[in-house]
Amino acid sequence: MDQDPVVRRLSEALAAAERDQSEFGGIYADAIRLVTVARMISADTKLASPVQANRDDGLSKWRLKRVVEYVAAHLDEKVTLADMAGAARLSRMHFAALFFRATGLTPHQYLLKQRVSAAQDMLRTTDKSIVDIALSVGFSTQAHFTTVFKRIVGQTPLKWREGRPAEPLLPSYRRIGADERTVERPRPI
Repeated sequence: MDQDPVVRRLSEALAAAERDQSEFGGIYADAIRLVTVARMISADTKLASPVQANRDDGLSKWRLKRVVEYVAAHLDEKVTLADMAGAARLSRMHFAALFFRATGLTPHQYLLKQRVSAAQDMLRTTDKSIVDIALSVGFSTQAHFTTVFKRIVGQTPLKWREGRPAEPLLPSYRRIGADERTVERPRPI
């Protein structure tokens, strides 16, 4: 950290703040200490490669697999952060941080993407109404489903369905986040 000019300047400002005997000198010094620590942590994080960070700091493969399987099995139910953390056998906050490092998504973003993906499969291969599909993949209303679907896919479910011919599905594999493991998922031929 000796080469970081920002930390060096912050250290100089801290020394001056500690010499300051005014009413707010101590508060100012504490704030500078906090900023200095944040800067040093930030610099350390930037030095680690993203691949190394995922291996060292991300969710272990077995925990991620348990979460993926849990979400897949409970898509049609209310799935909470506590449920996903419980599947990984971690506290909620610890799980959320590790999950994000491993996948690049928050647990909620991942859950929504999985629900939309399952809905796409149903839109492509069934005649179910959009409201029935929304409810079967865990959305409580068609409006919320449509909003999330459009944000993720770029089209409303109806427009997406109209633009996609019904196709027979074959098993294929896709990557989950930054993890090298794959999960079986139907894919059109």
